[in-house]
Amino acid sequence: MRRGRDRDDESGPPSTTAELRAAGVTTVEVFCRRIGCGHNAVIATD
Repeated sequence: MRRGRDRDDESGPPSTTAELRAAGVTTVEVFCRRIGCGHNAVIATD
């Protein structure tokens, strides 16, 4: 599993949906960083 990145583009451990919910996050938007890919998804955490 790849690591998550914060706002400063620093890597950290991936967040679990339970951790996101505990932090009050209800939706996340994720992007593929592969050059030329462009895939993205919006995922509900609840």
